[in-house]
Amino acid sequence: MANNCVKITSTAGISAAGSLSANGNGGDPNYFACSVGIGTNIPLAKLHVKSANAGSFAYDTTADDFIVESNANGGMTIATAAANTGRIIFASPNDATGGEISYNQSGGLMKVGTTQASGILALQSGNGVETMRLDASNNVGIGETSPQYPLHICQSGAATLAIQSNGNDDEGSKLRLIEGSANWLGGYVQYDGADNN
Repeated sequence: MANNCVKITSTAGISAAGSLSANGNGGDPNYFACSVGIGTNIPLAKLHVKSANAGSFAYDTTADDFIVESNANGGMTIATAAANTGRIIFASPNDATGGEISYNQSGGLMKVGTTQASGILALQSGNGVETMRLDASNNVGIGETSPQYPLHICQSGAATLAIQSNGNDDEGSKLRLIEGSANWLGGYVQYDGADNN
């Protein structure tokens, strides 16, 4: 084919009894010079897996090496044995495991974040605006990109922290102050809506 692209053909159909052969780039069967489409003859990525047309739009060119396309629910599955962990790794020449998304079924544990010693995890909300940040010192910033405390909240104008109880008991809402891992009593600030105090 033109431009050193590869055409895949099958013998006896694509099944256990058949075989696939590819020939391109001067006869090297292991080299794909162009993009690969599964379910499409016009792949828009290096690997484009298409169940059905999702609509007409331009894909983000900063993330179009692998595209999974469907006009209904679509997705990708990573399956492991229950005792093992499935992972997506974000790597570079500087760090082979810079960040990851992982899930372990037996422990029921899902992780999202960086593995660098000075790494930072941030969450975005509307229009890609950063809303919350967790830094390497385990400080959480909401509206603050350089949190100085375990919980650092910052916003324009008056900042409000709301603690709401939807129960009907006499406990109301509490802010509990604890010193030491075993002293669960400590002290607290409480508001009891039933008694209005």
